Amino acid sequence: MNIRAVVRAVARLVRAAPSPAAALRAVRASGSACPMGIGNGKTALPGWYRPVGASCPRSCPYLDAGCYAQSGHVDLCQRRAPLGHEPAIRSFAVTALVARRWYGAPARMAVSGDIARDGVCDHELCEKLCRAARATGIGGVLAYGYTHCTDAPIADLRSAGIVLLRSDVCAPGGAIVCEHDRVPELRRASGVRVVACPAQREGSAVTCRVCKVCRESYERELCVAFAPHGVNKRRVLAWKGM
Repeated sequence: MNIRAVVRAVARLVRAAPSPAAALRAVRASGSACPMGIGNGKTALPGWYRPVGASCPRSCPYLDAGCYAQSGHVDLCQRRAPLGHEPAIRSFAVTALVARRWYGAPARMAVSGDIARDGVCDHELCEKLCRAARATGIGGVLAYGYTHCTDAPIADLRSAGIVLLRSDVCAPGGAIVCEHDRVPELRRASGVRVVACPAQREGSAVTCRVCKVCRESYERELCVAFAPHGVNKRRVLAWKGM
């Protein structure tokens, strides 16, 4: 796969498209791609989906144990998602370019699934994603997401404009599942600057499009706490002892 050529072809389709949804449709129609969308009320950002299980590391504790991506609309999308590198690169490129052009923000990286293959981090995919990010030529943060891969090349990805928070790690650049009323207690006990996801706060009008907490978590030394959500919420609360 000629990554630069792939990104250039995707970029031409994005420039010719009259809307974000039209750009995603054009890329899907022109070749292999993962399921993609322009976001929901919480994210308000385009994103793409990878298959749960096949792209997840063995270390993920949520797989078949309350994973939010194994229910509802996200589950329907991830079940149709291919595992291959080319669909991932094309989907990453179009959502990143669309997010920058129409939203002025980064795209959501792998709404479902992860960056693994055969239970371990797919370093070849990560290297290709870095090359694709640089091939866009637009700089800055292009996409953000979360990973359970303990050996993910976080620094390399960040240098290319892809920010992946470390899931279930209570540390700067980490993302944890925690009821928001427990955040102050956790902050005191850990000494880490844990912040509740602003978009999840009751009555909040904040969306991921305008919020910069996740994408700036490393620079600001923040750990983001997400309250359990989805139809499997009670299941997650039970095994986490919340």
